[in-house]
Amino acid sequence: MLVRYVGPRRCVDVRDPVSSKWYRFTAGAVVDIPDGFSTLLKRKPSFVVGKEKLVQLWNEQIRDGAVLLSRFGALGDLIQLLPILRLLKETHSWVYDLMTQPSYIEVMTETGLFRRVFSEGKAMPLDTVGTVVLDGALEVDHTGLDFPEYVRHRVWLYYDVLLRDLPNMLGITKVKLDWSLPAPERAVRPAQKFLQSVGTKEPLIAVQFRGSGAFKRLPTSQMNRLLERLTAQGRVIVVERWPDDVLIHTRVFPTGDMNVLNIVEVLRSVDVCICFDSGVLWMAHAAACPTVCLMGPTREQERLSLHPLWGTGMVRAVRMEQIVGCTPCYEKAERCNRIISCMNELPDDELFSQVEEVVRTVRKLKQTTTVAQVLSPEKEAPVPEFSTSMSSRVAAPPKVRAHE
Repeated sequence: MLVRYVGPRRCVDVRDPVSSKWYRFTAGAVVDIPDGFSTLLKRKPSFVVGKEKLVQLWNEQIRDGAVLLSRFGALGDLIQLLPILRLLKETHSWVYDLMTQPSYIEVMTETGLFRRVFSEGKAMPLDTVGTVVLDGALEVDHTGLDFPEYVRHRVWLYYDVLLRDLPNMLGITKVKLDWSLPAPERAVRPAQKFLQSVGTKEPLIAVQFRGSGAFKRLPTSQMNRLLERLTAQGRVIVVERWPDDVLIHTRVFPTGDMNVLNIVEVLRSVDVCICFDSGVLWMAHAAACPTVCLMGPTREQERLSLHPLWGTGMVRAVRMEQIVGCTPCYEKAERCNRIISCMNELPDDELFSQVEEVVRTVRKLKQTTTVAQVLSPEKEAPVPEFSTSMSSRVAAPPKVRAHE
């Protein structure tokens, strides 16, 4: 069986548990290994295992069968896949299936990009000819600023895995990124009903109450104090599934058990969305709504610069690490000894004043310029140049794992 390592390192050593022999895999090189060892490597996202055609040629046309994409993890990781997959479908007219978490099956099915979306443990389609394992593709940026080649917008990290060879092959310098997340009528109706209960005569401010982890949330008491301050500017829609500890206020409206598609529809109608570097940020990309991101461990250029409204002044960041005199660490938190000062040691006055000022600025811009005026279907993003250390490696295809 043939195998090719396509991970971030120059080379890796892996032990065959059957023969106890060690194998060294150099990035881009094809190695012949025993069939039994290939079973282990098929579970590793940094390896392409299978027949020679699939291992060496990503541009080979697959006429019979489907390519299975495997991506588990957070919602934002899946939404960031959408614009790159749409580019991939333009260049590779294959059939795609997706294996992901059960909670995301509906929203990914509605994109229309996949023939079938299912969860692990379900029967794999019989005509699957290869698997592209995307788990771990984005997490390389957790290495922090020690490895600048990995500190790119996460969309470009997907691009590196799936489409890296195409710019040189086709002369591509700019691409159109389509973030759209279409919703069926059954998702639109609950959103409209919720907005009617909130009322739309006053400004609507959506707020993510907490992110997906300690690096993406403020203390609950501080978030409630911020919500109370924001009620002076309009009605506050709180994006939170379990709202038991959300401020009870006549101008605060939790979304509760609304699903992803419902919330995206709600975000299309708000004046501004305040969020962390978490799932709601990418829902705001899909909704193309004005966005204020509360950032600490990460930076705008790696998280906000591909937002559909980037460059209009309606997408901004509140740099909370600067308030505490720190710098982005990409979740390493070494300087603060894992206290995460940029989330847990912020003084109310300075934080709230910055948030209120940015929100007022974004709202004022939205009043004078409609979103439809600045959203251009012809808007293109320049394809980034990869760092010397990355581009000097042998060009690697995606992580395709062929099935025997």
